[in-house]
Amino acid sequence: MNLGYIKEKIVPLLKENDVVNAAIFGSYARGEEKPDSDLDIIIKFREEKIKTLFDLIKLVNCKIKCDSKKS
Repeated sequence: MNLGYIKEKIVPLLKENDVVNAAIFGSYARGEEKPDSDLDIIIKFREEKIKTLFDLIKLVNCKIKCDSKKS
């Protein structure tokens, strides 16, 4: 998975679901990803759209660790 693939697959899903904001960090953001790198992404959903997180997990089709942060 490369950054181009991530943008192609994830950005449209984010736009469709009124995501407040999203950011990639870690090795992908630095351009240092390797084949076994994980994707570090923070997504702020509108509360009424939080169920779409599961759609994102299905789309990416890889292990995802989810943390919740109240703003």
